[in-house]
Amino acid sequence: MSEGIRIEIEAPDTEAMVQKVRTAVYHQMQVHAETMKAYASSHVPVRTGRLQQSITAETSQDADTVTVTMGANARSSSKGRSGGEMYGPFVEHGTGQRGEASGKSYKGHANEDLSYNASWPGMKAQPFIRPAVYDLEDVLRRDLARAIGKAME
Repeated sequence: MSEGIRIEIEAPDTEAMVQKVRTAVYHQMQVHAETMKAYASSHVPVRTGRLQQSITAETSQDADTVTVTMGANARSSSKGRSGGEMYGPFVEHGTGQRGEASGKSYKGHANEDLSYNASWPGMKAQPFIRPAVYDLEDVLRRDLARAIGKAME
């Protein structure tokens, strides 16, 4: 009676592999956050430089998700007011009727959350945050795939 052929294959330490991938993804997202910040800085309209200097991109991680949060927190220099008013959203989205004067939209992202004065056609949008996210989307996918592949080696 023949015993046949017996093959044993041990799976690699999957927990260590998952940790390597998580680390690689987090690192790549940090790199990409800086790239998006630079892209936004190069696309923002500059009058005083305050808005350009206020652009931020921060990377955070929890158990399941890596998140990049971008924003611009410049404030106007109003006399009699401490800090002035935030104006980044108005530059990003425009001030027309529900975005009518806002120019290009980005993948269905509308401006419903902003309120507008009905009697004023408004200022055209000059997006700088959304282009940094959406125009670099394919670059992020490519770089993440490369980082994950390298982590799996």
